[in-house]
Amino acid sequence: MHNYLVFLRKESLELLRTKRLLGLGSVFLFFALTSPLLARYMVEFIAALVPAEEALTFLVPDPVWTDSYTQFYGNIAQIGIIAMILLFMGTITSEKGRGTADLVLTKGLGYGSFVLSKFTVISATALLTMKVSIGVVYFYTYMLFDTAGNMGDVFLGAAIYALFLLMIVALILFVSALARSSMMAALLAFIGYLVISTMSALPRIGDLLPGNLPIRSLEITVGEFHADLWGNIGSALALTVLFLVFAVFVLQKRERE
Repeated sequence: MHNYLVFLRKESLELLRTKRLLGLGSVFLFFALTSPLLARYMVEFIAALVPAEEALTFLVPDPVWTDSYTQFYGNIAQIGIIAMILLFMGTITSEKGRGTADLVLTKGLGYGSFVLSKFTVISATALLTMKVSIGVVYFYTYMLFDTAGNMGDVFLGAAIYALFLLMIVALILFVSALARSSMMAALLAFIGYLVISTMSALPRIGDLLPGNLPIRSLEITVGEFHADLWGNIGSALALTVLFLVFAVFVLQKRERE
């Protein structure tokens, strides 16, 4: 426990020093602010660009409050995840390159504490960013549409999406321990994310896989419930644990080589 707290303090200070919290927060808040705007004024925007004689060819439905959340989750499921990968791709790789990881691990501070402290700090960053962003989306949607859905459903949907973010954090740590360079870690993380996302389209078992969590988050937000939600949650938690275990295993194996 003492080793974990030592690493936790180190990782927290490094997070503040590198301004990764500011970077990730800026990306998520940008989409939190622009998504409701795009949802509300998309029709007017298209009407201003398209000549009147061609307007009938663009059948855009009238905007509703759910469009804000659709825009937001769609954006962070792509650009937001890419930003996370780029910001944290060198979390372990860079320390291995500088030799600081070997220095602390050879002092007997523990591989598990090393990985878990990084997971805790990065996850806390992602969760804080997600919580603040969904609050901004809710408030801004209410201002633009006079309604923003049930607050409990909105924040529950965000909590479901947070599980997906935790799994991505664990994936990043695993590939960062596995790769020889930060760019290779980023490439592997992106490939892993694509595999997780595309596997949700598999027949029968696809509906239970964690790649559907972003969709489930949106469904919960708008007041719907999908029967496969518990399977999505269970598979996401299982993958999160596996990625962390694999990260520890890889570090131990590299040390013995």
